[in-house]
Amino acid sequence: MLKMSGPHLRRPRLLRLLPVVVIFSMASFALPGVSTSAPSHWADQALSEAAIRGIVKGYPDGSVQPDRSVTRAELCTMIIRMLGEEEAAKTGRRLPSSFRDVDENYWGKGYLEVAREKGIFRGDSGDTAAPDRGVTRAEAVTMLDRCIVALDVPLESVSGEEFVDSRQIPSWARESVKRLAGAGVVVGDVDGRFYPERGLTRAEAATLTLRVL
Repeated sequence: MLKMSGPHLRRPRLLRLLPVVVIFSMASFALPGVSTSAPSHWADQALSEAAIRGIVKGYPDGSVQPDRSVTRAELCTMIIRMLGEEEAAKTGRRLPSSFRDVDENYWGKGYLEVAREKGIFRGDSGDTAAPDRGVTRAEAVTMLDRCIVALDVPLESVSGEEFVDSRQIPSWARESVKRLAGAGVVVGDVDGRFYPERGLTRAEAATLTLRVL
């Protein structure tokens, strides 16, 4: 698993590299208006912080579903909210979609458009977004790397360590994975694997997005 915290993983080192630092206390927070699917989740603190900042919002039933897979549209939404571009997303929602498979009334159209404009999300060939398709770890790290580039945040390489399954990482994602892993943003599983084709969960997406913040 590409979990961002937990008892078996190295402590990420990006927090001391970025100009803005997010610090979580050891106390557990209650998500405002939402509840996790378990009494205690490894990402409770990150999910709470993300909810307070408006990056993650609960479902209509009041749940946040931390272990649910994140779709492309959902990750774009988290990133654009993190960047504080809600107004731009509202404007984008009123304009025609630049993706031929995104309906004019699709809930995440505005976020997809802003993410595309900023070069964070490019979609597939033929101007298709596949917005409801789950995001793989390779795709997520690539999008977040583009976000860091857009923010002009320098990443200092603090580790030359490679993942055991680095050869399985798609060629288009290798540079992004290398950069974020080298800076300590991305940490592999206990067996040293990245698992590039696995889906990213909401909890993992929230944690990664806060690190970029």
